[in-house]
Amino acid sequence: MALGLGGQFLLLLGKEFLLARRKPCSLVFQFILPLAFAAFLVVLRILVENENKAEKIYEPLLLDPPPNRTVYEILYSPNTTKAIEIMNNVQTKLGGSPYTVQGFANEAALESYRDINTAKVWAGVVFDTSSNDYSATIPNRVHYQLRVTRLNPEDSWQTANTFPFFRTPGARDDTNEGGTPNYYSTGFLTLQYLVGRAIINIQSVSATLDSLNFNMKKMAYQSYIKDGLLSVLQIWLPFFVMLSFIITALQTTKGVTYEKEKRLKESMKLMGMSEAVYWGAVFVKAMIFLFLASVFYLLCLFVTVGENGRVLNASDPSLILVFFIIYDVALITFCIMLSTFFNKANVASYAGGLLYFGFFFPWFFINSEYETMTQGQKFASCLPFNTAMAMGFNIIGIHEGTGEGAQWNNFHKAPSVDDNFSLGGVMLVLVIGHLLHILITVVYGYGKNKKVAVEGTTMNIYEGQITALLGHNGAGKTTTMSMLTGFLAPSSGTAKVNGYDIMTDIDKVRQSIGLCPQH
Repeated sequence: MALGLGGQFLLLLGKEFLLARRKPCSLVFQFILPLAFAAFLVVLRILVENENKAEKIYEPLLLDPPPNRTVYEILYSPNTTKAIEIMNNVQTKLGGSPYTVQGFANEAALESYRDINTAKVWAGVVFDTSSNDYSATIPNRVHYQLRVTRLNPEDSWQTANTFPFFRTPGARDDTNEGGTPNYYSTGFLTLQYLVGRAIINIQSVSATLDSLNFNMKKMAYQSYIKDGLLSVLQIWLPFFVMLSFIITALQTTKGVTYEKEKRLKESMKLMGMSEAVYWGAVFVKAMIFLFLASVFYLLCLFVTVGENGRVLNASDPSLILVFFIIYDVALITFCIMLSTFFNKANVASYAGGLLYFGFFFPWFFINSEYETMTQGQKFASCLPFNTAMAMGFNIIGIHEGTGEGAQWNNFHKAPSVDDNFSLGGVMLVLVIGHLLHILITVVYGYGKNKKVAVEGTTMNIYEGQITALLGHNGAGKTTTMSMLTGFLAPSSGTAKVNGYDIMTDIDKVRQSIGLCPQH
């Protein structure tokens, strides 16, 4: 009696687990690797202690005189009457020598001089002359640019970002001066203050700025807990996950390809097996292994370890589990897709390993360029599923750094006002990857290498009689039998076996017909 789809599924699933048990080393490592890497995160949580930081009150800093300098020349443009008056006032407030000011007709001339004499130039002041050339008057609304020589030529002013991209609890810099991009240490704030003060003094003779002292003081910062594990997680957690699942990925690819290589899959089809049920059993077996590994990770990420708390202290465990599951599905569909490209199990296994690592490799480059990438570039970068996984955990780490964590109410939002990508975006691309993997699996090889093997054949084969197909090598005998039993699908025409059409009811046909191959 023919098995129903449910019976076929249970039988095939049992077959998958039986084959897994016959490879005990592989089976053990499929669980040992994720458990070991996940446990290592717990060990790191124990070793990396949280540090309680008291509230910080910063000391004020005078903007005048400027910080110690080694270069003293200030350039400005345009070199007109009122601009000269402003800059002479600035020089006077600086105390005169060794500070000097030098005017230029326009910004281009100023930049040309600066490029040649970079070593001795402190700063440049460029007044906007689009509505006033500063010859006779100073406009009520003054627009100007400051160009200050940086302490380190490779430093950036970081004006494109509102916050540090990878935020962590605590002040961005613990010094009174504020750290990079060194607005105080470069003299930028001092020069801005002096130029503004000079403009006010010239515009209003009754100004009393000379009797006032102006200080710079950083905002105080509240007490907080410093967690040194966050930066470690963003770098190493994706790498650990990738290594943890590699055995399951290779065994899934190799197992499916082996059954194709030995024609075991086609033999099971002849016994009436549904192809959809076959793929379902492969998927469920791999999913069980990966799901258990994901649960190991989830437990280790969210177990409380003494006073240090958890590895992920703020994120929602259910969201992280869903992210793991979406990644698991992408991994399985990738393995199934890969098996269609190869006919040799060992070759498929080697290629699968290379591609598995290869799909993670782009992350090493993306990680350093993440801040400058466009949203479209980030979407495209997530098409390799392992890169998407790494980017997802990176975003989870950024959420952790804000203190809010990755939650269901923010997973569709960027973790920072300066970011343009979200965990929801990563999950969406992974789902698109599922569909692409399945589509490639279905359509690969369709319509290629077309060659007519059997044409215009009509015959009747009767039950209870012996029928022989005669012909020379290449006449199409094996091809005909392969079409009758479903090994090959005819490009046109059809045949009926006990009333069932091989084009529409091949599963029913296989319940009453079989084939003993030549080889």
